[in-house]
Amino acid sequence: MIRRLNPLTSRLRGRLGLPNSYRDFCSRSWTLSPATQTKVPAAIFEPEDLVRVTGLFPNETRTSQFSRLEAGIRQHSATQAYELHDAVLSAGHLFTAKMALRLADRSMPYWASGCDRHFPDAALASSHYGLRYFGHWMFDDLPLALAARTLAPAISVLTKPSAHQHGYLQLMELDLETLSDAVFDRIVVIDDTGQNDLKRTRYETLRSRARAALAPSPHRGVMLLRGTTGERRVLTNELSVAEALRPRGFAILDPMQLTARELAQACLDADFVVGVEGSQQAHGALLMSPRGCLIELQPPTRFNVLYKAMCDCIGMRYALVVGHPDGADFSIDISALHRLLDRLEGSENGHAL
Repeated sequence: MIRRLNPLTSRLRGRLGLPNSYRDFCSRSWTLSPATQTKVPAAIFEPEDLVRVTGLFPNETRTSQFSRLEAGIRQHSATQAYELHDAVLSAGHLFTAKMALRLADRSMPYWASGCDRHFPDAALASSHYGLRYFGHWMFDDLPLALAARTLAPAISVLTKPSAHQHGYLQLMELDLETLSDAVFDRIVVIDDTGQNDLKRTRYETLRSRARAALAPSPHRGVMLLRGTTGERRVLTNELSVAEALRPRGFAILDPMQLTARELAQACLDADFVVGVEGSQQAHGALLMSPRGCLIELQPPTRFNVLYKAMCDCIGMRYALVVGHPDGADFSIDISALHRLLDRLEGSENGHAL
């Protein structure tokens, strides 16, 4: 019964300005993979593209975004495990008497109700962003699940997986206990944001599991349509871009019309993946050729190069074309996209970028 007060006491600490992070109140912590640094290549684009950028992903700056495009040395944080005792999961959020961890995309309670399930031991395989964005779920929560399973029975807070998420869990052989309310004698939380050696190994494990179940893609490249799905980033000439890519050997895929297995089959080891910046790109980015190139069509009013770090970790190239404003939406200069592809294909044939 006393654990049901955990949300109240831990949230009051936050309201009073007192620490209430799991890092401060874990019983112990240890390193799963040390911090590393790597040398990464520059993104591939035309310099004038950045002049068209007028807006950024929320809470980002031009410096933070543009610096990710540069070649240089990157520092990658360690993957750390934190052990907590006498915890409750309530409404999709995790609490001890002194700690609160926001996970689900809903209000945090002050009283833990419905916590009838009891686990003596568990490891958390969900993240706040992974529960909100499909792209983060693919690149954060799938590899997180692999790490969690090495420590304890893995539990997920994704209680209503989409058809695609359910399909990828099956394809990647990841059976997870799924729940939003429970009591834990012990639970391990993992800090896993760094693109370090262990993260790269887990990406490759996921890719290897897909290769074991599927044949390589017969397509030179794929374009993943976004349409009007998700947060608004409408490419007004998306279908024209798609038709321009068909003669170059691209398959045009509408993720909303295909299963996870069909998408994985079409994207597996493809040389190029093209699409509007967004979560639908994750279908291709995780499974394309490790020597391939992810090409993002960037809205000028919502510039975001999140996938650059993942590409660097796996070893893929990253390229972009920034669009032109078209009312509230944007369009892509198809000739500029062709020039970029010519440049990329030339580099494959031994010509300098």
